[in-house]
Amino acid sequence: MGMKLIYLALALVSLNQAGAQTNSELGKDRFVKVGGGVKIHCLEKGEGPALLFVPGWTMPAEIWEYQIRHFSHHYHVVAMDPRCQGSSTITTNGLNPLARAGDIKAVVDGLKLGPVVLIGWSMGVAEAAAYVDQFGTKGISAMVLVDGMAGFSLPPGTDPEEMQFLKQLREDQSPFVDKFVRGMYRQPQSEEYLKRVIAAALKTPAASASALMVGVFKQDRRAVLKRIDVPTLLVMSTIPQATRDELQKSIKNSTLEVFDQAGHALFVDQAARFNQVLEAFLKTNHIGQ
Repeated sequence: MGMKLIYLALALVSLNQAGAQTNSELGKDRFVKVGGGVKIHCLEKGEGPALLFVPGWTMPAEIWEYQIRHFSHHYHVVAMDPRCQGSSTITTNGLNPLARAGDIKAVVDGLKLGPVVLIGWSMGVAEAAAYVDQFGTKGISAMVLVDGMAGFSLPPGTDPEEMQFLKQLREDQSPFVDKFVRGMYRQPQSEEYLKRVIAAALKTPAASASALMVGVFKQDRRAVLKRIDVPTLLVMSTIPQATRDELQKSIKNSTLEVFDQAGHALFVDQAARFNQVLEAFLKTNHIGQ
């Protein structure tokens, strides 16, 4: 169960400038207020049709660095840190797909991104489904769901909080996160890069990281997939074939691309191919160039 289950589980408003904006190779730092004292940090770069990248469990916006660099030449690219991740507010509130979908909506509205291509990876897939559940697809020009799931079928009587791998996370976070991050890749990554991602993941407190996972287990939104009525690209690597087929069948106007030689972070392992696939999808649907 352990790491295999956690990867499956993951496969799941006004603009406020806090101090001076920072120009970097990955864009400007922007902060969006979402209520309750929470601010969502985003990286923003480029002009054109909007692309919003949502990372997975405990991951920072910078995990999309290859996509930010590539697409910001012709698109308005925004990568966000979900609440309790990266440089966004660390909080114990709203650690579930429903609340975090509200944060996505706040970013879309606050940064005036609509119509936007919503791109969610891992836990971001569950949050994209929660977005559709609450707000529909108005303002969404297309969706890209990357190696994630919208819900799970747990055995009757299962208490997600008592799952052994979440107990391990809460009891000894550092080695758990180290193993998890290194397991996201099938292609060699530099030690400097891996340590950077591990350090970013450890910004999310262990109890909050566990609560995020429990929130995904408790909010099954697979039925919502049938309500997605915009062009949708499914990009999968670690998700089982049966689940891939279920996703594609549920979403009417969807196409599936499988990355067999990539890990969970397939857009890093095979960044050039991922960018090519996404670019072709955007052009086919007349978004941008």
